[in-house]
Formats: sequence, C-alpha cells, structure tokens
Amino acid sequence: MSVAALAVAAYCAEQPKAATVTAPAVSSVKQFTHDGIAKTNLISDESHLYVTEWLAARHVVIKYSINGADHAFVPVRFNDFQALDISRDHSSLLIAPKQGSADNAEFWSLPLNAGAPHKIGELAGRDASWSADGTHLTYGKGSSLYIANADGTGAREVFIADGSVFAPHLSVDGKRIRFTVSNVALNTTALWEVNSDGSNSHALLNDWQHATAACCGGWTADGRYYIFQVTETSPTTVTTMWALPDTANSAYNMPSQLTTGPISFGNASMSVKFDGATKKFVSLLSGVSATDLDFSADGKWASYVAVPDGTLWRCRTDGSDRRQLTSTPDRTALPRWSPDGNQIAYVSMQLGKPWKISIISRDGGAPQDILVESHGQIDANWSRDGSRIMFGYLRVEGGGTIRIVNLSTHEVTTVPGSDGLFSPRWSPDGRYIAALSID
Repeated sequence: MSVAALAVAAYCAEQPKAATVTAPAVSSVKQFTHDGIAKTNLISDESHLYVTEWLAARHVVIKYSINGADHAFVPVRFNDFQALDISRDHSSLLIAPKQGSADNAEFWSLPLNAGAPHKIGELAGRDASWSADGTHLTYGKGSSLYIANADGTGAREVFIADGSVFAPHLSVDGKRIRFTVSNVALNTTALWEVNSDGSNSHALLNDWQHATAACCGGWTADGRYYIFQVTETSPTTVTTMWALPDTANSAYNMPSQLTTGPISFGNASMSVKFDGATKKFVSLLSGVSATDLDFSADGKWASYVAVPDGTLWRCRTDGSDRRQLTSTPDRTALPRWSPDGNQIAYVSMQLGKPWKISIISRDGGAPQDILVESHGQIDANWSRDGSRIMFGYLRVEGGGTIRIVNLSTHEVTTVPGSDGLFSPRWSPDGRYIAALSID
C-alpha cells in the first residue's frame, strides 16, 4: 500500500457471539504527514509506526510517534532497505535490503533498542513475516511460498502458485498462511490460504465480487480479523480497506468494508519540470493529478494518465486544449506519441484480461489493438518511421520477451536474445535496443 499522505484508521468491534459476528468499523482517521513522499509497508507496535519511504532513488524507514508529531530515521548500515514486519515483543524489525532482484532479497533482523542487525540464515525471497510466537518465518519467492525456522534453518516449500506470491502472513496460531497471488498477464490479484504443512490450499472469497482485485492482507494482533485492500476501477479508481472475520462459521465469513473514500489508500501524482533558470521544480499541469507523461516529437503536445481514474488525456504543453481520450473501467499506462504526433500508443488494462497495447488518435475516437491475443503486452516504442511498434511480451507462466509488430501487415517478430527483457527502446538511429530485465 503506497500513500502520498499517511493516514491511519482505527477500528473497533464487539466480541463475536455464538450466533453473530459484529462487523468492525473505522472509529477515527488521523493524518500524519503532508510531505508528498511515497510510503509503503506500514508497521505498528501500538505506540509507533514504522513506515518505509521512497526518497529519490532509495528507501528508508521512518519511525513516527502515534500520539505526537515526532519522527526519526531508523538507523541502519544499509543505504536502501524496507521494513517487512515487527516482532511480537516489539524488540526487532524484519528488514530487507533493496539489492539485486526483488525475489532474491536477503532477510535481516534489526534490534530496535541496541545491537547490530543480523542476517537470517541464507534465505532469499520477498515479503517475509514472522509468526506470532516468533519461532517461524514465511516468505514468497517467485511463484513459491516457503516457511522456515526463525533463524533461517529448515526452509521448505509449502505451495506453488499460478502467479507471483507476496504479502504472506501466518495466522496467530501458526497453523495457516494467507498470501496474495498476482497474475500479471491477466491483471488480477487474489487472496489464498494454505495450511502450514502445505495441505488444504485454496483461494479465499472465490465467489465474492471483488475476489480478483483483493490483495495485501494481514491478521489483527488478536487474530479475529484479516485486513486487506481492494482496488476498484469503476465508477472511479479507489483503493479501499476490508476486514474478513476469522471464524469457522462460513455464514459469517464475509468481508466488511472499512473505508469508502474519498480517501484512496493509493497514491497521487503531480507533474513537474525542472526550471534551469531558477533551479527549481515547477508545476507542468496545474491542478491535475497525473502520471506517465509523454511529449510529441515537436514538443507541442503532452499525454498523461489521470490519477486515480487511470484515464488517458492529451493537452498542449501549456496545459490548454485538454481532451479525455479513454474512459473507465479501462485503465491506461505508458502512453507513447507516434513520430508524426497524430496517434498515441498506450497500455490498456482491464481487470481479468491480459494487458494490451492500443492506438488512439490524438483527437480521440475508437482505439485499435495492435494485436489480438491472450498474452500480456506492455510499454510500446515506435520505430523512427512510425511503421512498427516494439513492446514487451508477457507470458502467462511468467517471464517475457521483446517483440516487434508491423502495423501494416501485423507480422510479429521476436527480438533474438530478448528472453527475460521488457520495456524496450530503439536507439535514435534504430541500430540498437535498450531494455530492462524482468527483475
């Protein structure tokens, strides 16, 4: 969960009775920051919040006092790291230095009062958490879910998912693990549960209306509720918080919505440019929350994705002549102007469907898909003459390659040696390609 201004919601509920389960409710909301810095991984010890903040090109952890405005950096020898969990006795943070690929992060235990951090065995993965009694640790690595002893020994695989595993948490009694499975090709996330011994794996909330948009959950300290988030895309995009009672009675085991807005537990974006004369950042599109800006080759036009709606817009670079080109529930990303400035290629995202690259006129109208297929497409790059588009091709089973489509003949070629790469860019002379690795 990433927020530009940190807000904390407190909830309360009566003790569940034999026949009913009282839904929890938000009792108060308090804003802690107004700094516009992206934040994630909120962890509480009941008197403080430990928040991972993204400062420029690195991550740091800030300790906020819940009852006051005091805050301070959590000192550690790592220049770029994130906090994943806190021990039940509130004496240590589980941290992961940000180095190498996301699925191969090391896990370290950081004492909060005194002492140096120590590495937890030879474990490597992502999104780890401790058990309530501190004896075990669960983590994801790629499509696999693992559990290990707290010292890093005895690691064993308990589940293999059809997608990437993240946000795993053990139940308070240590008998079950709940986690999120992300399917990038289908643009979905789903909550899953498995017993700690690997038995009884199943998706949660299969028949629930938001099942394919739920993610990132964790149990309350008493184990009575599992709190998670849902990102809805219609009529507007908003991320809301939900609570699932942890009860054996299936009749009462349905989520209750904790937040409805207007606060979205997501992030807002402001478009700025650097003024070389004043040496300051100044607003580009005043009053617009936007991301993914791109400019036409002649410098007269700009395209952007509105936040939080995810709709595609274009305007002149002075902010005038704005026009909305797409509408919800279609979400867009990474718009790219054609060399002649008449069209925009962008990533179209709809829940439960593979990402696809579409092209739309600068003046609007019906978009056209560059290819009709069942695999994901991402990050278009036009050839210099505008006759071809190069893009990242995402496989359902994971990984990807770089492909090029001829817009006239629809012939598709795969770039040799591009396995595991995406986000391609042609060099100005068209002789070379630069790309990113999947990790």
